Amino acid sequence: MGTGGEGRSEDCGRMPATWQSRAVSGLRILLKAGAAVGGKVSDAIRWAIGFAKRAPWKTLAAAVFTVVLGPLLVGVALELLKPVVGPDEGGTTASPSPSTEGGSAPNGDGTPPVEVLSVEVSHSEEGDLWASPEPIRLDESELAELDRLKAEDRQAYAQRMRAYGAGEVGQENIRVILRGARPEGARIMQMRAERECGPPDSGTLFYSPDAGLDPVESAYFDLDSPDPVAQRVDEFNEPVGEFFAGDTYQLEQGEEVVFDIIGATQNRACEFTIGLDVLADGDRSTVSIDDEGMPFRVSGRAPADAYEAAYVGGVVVDGAWHRVDEEIVEYDPWAGYDE
Repeated sequence: MGTGGEGRSEDCGRMPATWQSRAVSGLRILLKAGAAVGGKVSDAIRWAIGFAKRAPWKTLAAAVFTVVLGPLLVGVALELLKPVVGPDEGGTTASPSPSTEGGSAPNGDGTPPVEVLSVEVSHSEEGDLWASPEPIRLDESELAELDRLKAEDRQAYAQRMRAYGAGEVGQENIRVILRGARPEGARIMQMRAERECGPPDSGTLFYSPDAGLDPVESAYFDLDSPDPVAQRVDEFNEPVGEFFAGDTYQLEQGEEVVFDIIGATQNRACEFTIGLDVLADGDRSTVSIDDEGMPFRVSGRAPADAYEAAYVGGVVVDGAWHRVDEEIVEYDPWAGYDE
């Protein structure tokens, strides 16, 4: 029994010695490398060397090495990968420049070549027609509030409709003010709608036709087209050809221009933004126009009997909103619209 015990003692004595020598040797190498980093990392390595010298049991030492020193050594390696910065160099490295792909290319002061000064969703040429993908159940007080907003603040009225998840039917009219922001000017090469579309919204219809508005010169985007680039329109707001066909639009620094944008669809519901392809200082970039960080929304016309909820107002009733639901078919809301 005594001989067996001595044999086990000798084995245990040899194994820790081998483990200790290797651990101490490796940690000393790390200590030299960590001298450039200094501070707490080097102190931790010195503690590890002392622990390795006096660790009495292989099992305990290996466990501590795995649990404690393993993550420590990973941290040391990460520290060594960082550039060593002297006290006069600020102590941090420069962040990489943000990518301009799919966004505007900023100037040295962060200004894009063309600034979007304002975006205002204006009244649709097709009247006060809205649709949402989900049914909206409004009580009398909520309908009265819609009537008030429509009469007093059309922007707040449109925001309320969008808060309900509704978009205009047929087309969305957007007035945008742009300003050139480069000393040598910026040239708008093209405008294109970026959109995601699906079936027309049939949850709720708000049908309140107006007498109509005078047409204005607009950039028209056919969201049903495979390539929805800007198009010019005639006096009837019908597209008559590409807006930038063979032409570009030059903006000098500080010069402002107003674009009336129409996003139109007949057959689908679409969320969209407008991208301006801009050439400035020899670089091409994209300036995006959106609705305060969100896409614009417009829906085509679903069959009248497909809507789960419906409201009527305007010239077909006494002006105030009324809920009619399935009775909407009696108002024949799409009469007079080209299919």
